[in-house]
Amino acid sequence: DNPDFDAQTGLRFFAGAQAQYWLSGQMAVGLGAQYSGKGHGSHDDRAQGYLPVRYDYLDFQPTFEFKPWPFLGLFAGFNVGVLLSDYYTNGEDWFDLEVTDPESLDFGGLIGARVYWKNLYFKAHFNQGITPVERVTLTDENGQNLGESKSFNQTVQIGLGYLI
Repeated sequence: DNPDFDAQTGLRFFAGAQAQYWLSGQMAVGLGAQYSGKGHGSHDDRAQGYLPVRYDYLDFQPTFEFKPWPFLGLFAGFNVGVLLSDYYTNGEDWFDLEVTDPESLDFGGLIGARVYWKNLYFKAHFNQGITPVERVTLTDENGQNLGESKSFNQTVQIGLGYLI
């Protein structure tokens, strides 16, 4: 626990498409692809201020869905994110991130639900990264290695979709 560092959440967006194959009236397998903006911010006394960071991913999401009722689908699956770009901001402009070297792939698990109404659905899911997207070596004021800090993506995504 570092009292000088305080991680913050960020608000981003996603957009994508998903193909599903229904195995029965209640079970389906699917594969989704989406652009997903993720990131975080931190207050670091040593960096003298707030540093928002944004990661842009192309996510591939194989899922399994179960519909216990016609209006409700419960799903789980995996997330494989390919890093497209990474930025930080000084509060006015976004810049290429040169402070850290984020991992190019983000692997995670996801679980969520869909509520169906005619051809529309409301979707919410939680995505927990299982591999670190960022590793930072921590040192003291003398440069002595204190270990490694790892950051994992952890997102809640809420969306509205249309069935064709």
